[in-house]
Amino acid sequence: MTENQFLDFLNTKKTFKIGIENLNKSNPDLKKLLLEIQEKNYGIVNPLVYNKKFDEVTCNYNIKYIWITDNPGVKENQQNRYGVGSSGNAGKNFMESHGLVENFDHEVLILNKSPIHTRVTAKLAKLREKEPLYSDAQKLMAGLCYSLHSIFKCQVWILGTSNLNKIFLPFKLEFQNLYKDSHMMEQVFLYNHFSQGQFKRVYNIYSKEHCDLKPVEVCKLIGDKNRKNLL
Repeated sequence: MTENQFLDFLNTKKTFKIGIENLNKSNPDLKKLLLEIQEKNYGIVNPLVYNKKFDEVTCNYNIKYIWITDNPGVKENQQNRYGVGSSGNAGKNFMESHGLVENFDHEVLILNKSPIHTRVTAKLAKLREKEPLYSDAQKLMAGLCYSLHSIFKCQVWILGTSNLNKIFLPFKLEFQNLYKDSHMMEQVFLYNHFSQGQFKRVYNIYSKEHCDLKPVEVCKLIGDKNRKNLL
């Protein structure tokens, strides 16, 4: 990345970190509440997860993709990093093995639709009545995506579509509002999760139907169709 891009990234990262800190300060009971809605008690380290991977980014990184997954799971909570679970690893393997990236960790920034941790995404719905935290957390992430997208002019992959009109509706509405007059929307693509082979099943169907296309072109075809249907 250029020097200006790196400086802009550092400022955006600072805003992200402050946003997480402010949400934590204004919701001191969140860890207790999260323990109450989980299937079983366990050690919650970070009820609101900041992605420490951002602190490792240097000017030598070449950002080609921004991923937006759902919300931090158990491993993300423990490590204070996004995309370190089985789904993230499956996605990393796919992108490197299909030639979309050479070094995933240096070419992909991972965000979430919400920074609030739950064991499974469905549990996040139990926090709907805890406003403004529920919506503000998602709006923070939508704004973060828009800022980073503006810096790197790369592709944005929204991974996970089934809850966009449900659990993650605040994210979707804020995202649409930010992008409504922006040509950057053309670089936004929507896909199924990498978990449980969801992404790969759809990809395999399209790649067989369009065997003349390269993997990156197949992915664009799928993601563009989903964007037009869902955004």
